Amino acid sequence: MNEFRRLLPKAKIFWILSFIGSSLLAVGFSPASETAQVILRIVGIFVAVTAFLVARRSDVGIVRATACLYAMFFSIQAVFGLVNTGLAGFVLDPLRLFLLVQYGDLLYHALLIMLCSFLLVGLLLKSLRVWARLGVSVVVASLVVAICAYPFLKNPRYVYTVPEITDFRIVDRAKAELVARGVGEPGAEEVAALVSLSEWDGSRRRGELTREGEIARISELLPYTIGENYLALLNRPLYMVTALLSLLCIPMLVAYLGLKYLHDPPEAAHMEKIHFSLLLYCVMEYVHAIALVRATTHDQVMVLDQIGKYVTTGIMVVFGIFFLARLKFLARSEGSFYERKLARDAASISRWRDGIDELILRRFISNGRIAQRFIARRLASTSKANVAQKV
Repeated sequence: MNEFRRLLPKAKIFWILSFIGSSLLAVGFSPASETAQVILRIVGIFVAVTAFLVARRSDVGIVRATACLYAMFFSIQAVFGLVNTGLAGFVLDPLRLFLLVQYGDLLYHALLIMLCSFLLVGLLLKSLRVWARLGVSVVVASLVVAICAYPFLKNPRYVYTVPEITDFRIVDRAKAELVARGVGEPGAEEVAALVSLSEWDGSRRRGELTREGEIARISELLPYTIGENYLALLNRPLYMVTALLSLLCIPMLVAYLGLKYLHDPPEAAHMEKIHFSLLLYCVMEYVHAIALVRATTHDQVMVLDQIGKYVTTGIMVVFGIFFLARLKFLARSEGSFYERKLARDAASISRWRDGIDELILRRFISNGRIAQRFIARRLASTSKANVAQKV
């Protein structure tokens, strides 16, 4: 406990500095700053610092590496989150800012996939060393992002070349021309009289749309010509890719957690709850991205983004609670002993059960079905053989 008290002031100092720094950057440089954005990045920095302190205290190599990956992921999340403030716009021109946001988002999801694949690879390929597992997870994340985001990697301005944006530009110019002629609110039929839209097969032109097809297409695109609604259409390809990348993380974590609970090998205290929080985080990222894909106005995008940030902040608070609980556990004598035993001979000990485990056992599982390990198949034949030898 004394060790925990010694480490906790360091965490508090980092948290206070991150609070002041993030607030100055987000509020001072951005007149339109968002409260949700500021809170999210502050919590992200705090979780990253706490995860780093946990990594320093962990005796098991794989657990230390996992905590370091968590710390790196939340650090990158906090750093690139500052891009959404006025600081980056104050330093960079619009094109560079656009590219930074685009590739920062892809890097963020690549780290998320790397973290999830590292957990699954570590469970499936236990014979590999930690650095080998890390190398495999890097390869997996690189391949997944390269396949899913190939158009963005091939062409930095890919979002400007998709059929929706190509047709939008034609419709927007025609509407502007009609407005210049004195037409107050041009309709789809009036715009269709000035333009000719293509029929698309993916990203390839197949021919020209019929009159009815053009009117229907223009009716879909006209709302995006109002104000900044075009941003919802422009960013949609990126939202679709990030939704796919988030979705791919979910089965990896479900498989990891399912195999862990099925075989129930000894696990570092509180790490399973941290991994389960990661599953909730990935689900939220997917839901958030899908909601942004379906948004049709800039106001909808802003509202959904705010809601998503608040929910994500709540999940990250849960991360912080579990990382602090693990840091406190490692500072206790029994926690330190358990971790050393886990590092030397994990097969000879059982899974650490804390208050949440005990609550689940009391509420949902009969006491007679539990011996020592939680949801573990007991080797009855081995026990009987040992009894026979004693007799």
